Amino acid sequence: MKISILNGHPGCQNLHFDTFISDLAEALRMSGHWIETFVLRDMNIRYCEGCLNCWIKTPGECSFKDESQIIRRSFVNADFVLFASPIIMGFTSALLKKSIDKLIPLLYPNFDFSNSEVHHVSRYVKYPKMDILFEKSNDTDEEDLEIIKGIYTRNALNLKTSLSFTLITQNPIKEIVHEINSI
Repeated sequence: MKISILNGHPGCQNLHFDTFISDLAEALRMSGHWIETFVLRDMNIRYCEGCLNCWIKTPGECSFKDESQIIRRSFVNADFVLFASPIIMGFTSALLKKSIDKLIPLLYPNFDFSNSEVHHVSRYVKYPKMDILFEKSNDTDEEDLEIIKGIYTRNALNLKTSLSFTLITQNPIKEIVHEINSI
C-alpha cells in the first residue's frame, strides 16, 4: 500500500514526536508498504487565501506556487494518508491545518447531493483512506479529541473518503501498524 504521512509538528524541540513518526514509517516499510513522509515545517506551504483560482484560473492546482502541489500529488496517488500532529491549544498544528486547506483543488467547484448534504464533486476517481495520529499535550482532554475527530471526519467526507481511526502516540507503534494493515 502507498502511504503518505504528513508530520505537522511545528518545531524541532520535541524530538520524541519526530522519532515516533520515523519509527512508525520504518515499521510500516518493514510491513511491505511504500512510505512517503512530509515534514511540513521544512516545506514552503502558503496559507490558502480563498481566492478560488484553483477552481477557475488553474483548475486542480493552487495558483500560488509552493510545495503544496507535492502533497496534493502524493495524496491522490496514495492508498492511505496519515495526518500526524501534536495537539496544540486543543487542535492540530497550524501546519497540518494549512496543508489540509490546500487540498481543496482536488475537488471540482460544482456541488452535488450526498446523504442529504451538499458537497463538492470529485475531481478524481479514487481518494485515499485518511487517519489521524495525535500527541496529547498536558491539558488535552477527551472533548478536545472528539472535536478534532469530528472535524477530520468532516474533512474526510468532503474529500470523498473516510476516517478509519484516531490514535495517539501513547499507543505502541506495533498497534498502529496493525490498525493500518487492517484497512
